[in-house]
Amino acid sequence: EPSLSQDPGEVRAFAPRSAGLLVNLGMCDAARLHAADAALDGFAAPWALDPVKVDRSADRLAAARRLLDRGPAAVKANAAEAAAIGPVSCALWTTGAIDTIVAPAMTFRLANGHPWMTRTTAIGCAAGAVLTVLLAGGGGDAAFAAAAAALLCGVAGELAAARCGG
Repeated sequence: EPSLSQDPGEVRAFAPRSAGLLVNLGMCDAARLHAADAALDGFAAPWALDPVKVDRSADRLAAARRLLDRGPAAVKANAAEAAAIGPVSCALWTTGAIDTIVAPAMTFRLANGHPWMTRTTAIGCAAGAVLTVLLAGGGGDAAFAAAAAALLCGVAGELAAARCGG
């Protein structure tokens, strides 16, 4: 049951009954950050962070670093975002022409996808949602969940590009 609520009371009620949680900084303002904290206060399962555009905003970067202290299972970021946040202690999926998933015990590299994906609004946000679903149902291995999400999203991008005609 997806919810995009930014009301702290609502997310406090939703989070404990949810199997997955994605904190996406795409719409990063004080109300949404407060709601993210409220959701995390009541959330015990693995969760994902998408530090959208932290490479362009000191405030977003500070928020992402604070959220990293709350212990996400995985982070999904593009190369610039990943460089801005620096090393993390969880699985890190860095998107790009070759998606790289780095976790403490393993590394995956996947070369799926299509260049148009970088020019299509919300592809990255959707990938974060796929990652969250796989974290919720994947038995707790964040690196494998991120690799599966990268593969699914990349192949979907290839199929869509082949069928859409530009």
